Amino acid sequence: GDWADYKAHFMQPPFTEWSIEGTLELLDSTGIETAVLSLPAGAIGFLDGIAQAEMANRINAFATGMRHTHPGRFGLFALLPMPQIDLSLAEIAHALDVLGAEGIGLMTSYGNRWLGHPDFAPILAELDRRGAAVHVHPKSPPCCVGMVQSNPWGASALLEFPFDSARTIFDLLQSGALLRYPDIRWIFSHLGGTIPFMAGRLRDVGPGFWNDIDAVAPQGIDHALRRLHYDTASCANEPAMRAGLAYLPASQLLFGTDYPHYDVAGTVRNFANLDLEPSIIQAIQCENPRRLLERLAPR
Repeated sequence: GDWADYKAHFMQPPFTEWSIEGTLELLDSTGIETAVLSLPAGAIGFLDGIAQAEMANRINAFATGMRHTHPGRFGLFALLPMPQIDLSLAEIAHALDVLGAEGIGLMTSYGNRWLGHPDFAPILAELDRRGAAVHVHPKSPPCCVGMVQSNPWGASALLEFPFDSARTIFDLLQSGALLRYPDIRWIFSHLGGTIPFMAGRLRDVGPGFWNDIDAVAPQGIDHALRRLHYDTASCANEPAMRAGLAYLPASQLLFGTDYPHYDVAGTVRNFANLDLEPSIIQAIQCENPRRLLERLAPR
């Protein structure tokens, strides 16, 4: 169950080895000025109701303490007790109005619902009203969990995660949510999963299956997808970045690490070895995050 999954994935390294001091040392050694903190919803998914809301509140308060103790070193994408709508709305208000979080962190899906599902309309409407930055990290939906028996967690993290990012982006697009809530500042992990590769298929093949596309993307699919923001976590390699920059404007990309899952020093090194113009590197690593996350305090 959820508790077994929690113990299997969040009560062992690298999570149990994490510390504030170690994170600061890592930031200093890799030349990273500010890390924006987030936590996968699976970390509290074994809880329910008020218990889950209280844990999200405590986690967000702890991260806020890190921001205050180490000014300029940490930002926060606040965790919500999703998919509980009323409790999540309350935590949005607390996180943004009281804690001063830079944004909100969501997962690509909750149960059998991606983010464009009508059940989540109150959440999206409130985030849109606030013009909130919303970071979306993938997970494996129930439909695809357990199909690989030899290494189900590995298959989920390596394969299903990027596909679920593309699924939820498509769901937001085809449901009309991207059009209805234009002021949400979306940030999707891992270059949107398969989006750079799939965008042409959606544009060129999609109309044959999608008769009302003009109703949800009146300026076209490319315009809708290129307005979103995407981080480069686990994508600091030549094929991925070539695909991303061939389709997406450099202004929409943000440097990401996926720490502690991913080696930060290796990510920084790999990114530096990419054949990118210095102006593009500067935009992705510094200018775009500062512009998008207005509450990040200068160091």
